[in-house]
Amino acid sequence: MLKPNLFIVGAGKSGTTALYEYLRQHPAIFMSEVKEPHYFASDFHVTQSISTFSHYTDELTYLTLFQNAKNVQWLGEASPSNLPSLVAARQIYDFNPDSRIIIILRNPIQTVYAAYYQLHFSQIEPLATFEEALAAQTARHSGYLLPKNLRVHPNLLQYYDVMNFPPQVQRYLDVFPREQVHIIIYGNCSGVL
Repeated sequence: MLKPNLFIVGAGKSGTTALYEYLRQHPAIFMSEVKEPHYFASDFHVTQSISTFSHYTDELTYLTLFQNAKNVQWLGEASPSNLPSLVAARQIYDFNPDSRIIIILRNPIQTVYAAYYQLHFSQIEPLATFEEALAAQTARHSGYLLPKNLRVHPNLLQYYDVMNFPPQVQRYLDVFPREQVHIIIYGNCSGVL
């Protein structure tokens, strides 16, 4: 089976879906059938079958997402969880060291608000206000104040970590040659790096 060699690992709510859709239209690019397989962010995998973080946890299942690719130069996918993941950069490199990485960043304050509101709208984040969710960070880090029947990894509720882009980007720059990593700034993101 062919291995993907193009990874969109941008921050959540930063335009990864739009870029995924644009690239799908290019004749030399095949993007995975599922936009966010989350395969390489194994530190975010959960066991609940309802979660999209539980479907692609083995390589063979993951590679089936690319089985319909025909005569293309690039096989790609877009999993925003690969950016905050502590292990994804190294796992992608070990999987295919010739891969190209696209990192999309957005103003971190806008990113963290968008992350909270998406999780709240999806009924994953039960706390009624963003301020309550931020105040719960320390307790949640210790395993307290977590929602019952949580469908995502608890680290995705660590909003301060979600917006801490420099170490996230550095993990990719530490393992991939700089010419294989392309960084896009979505909107006004001054002062991020």
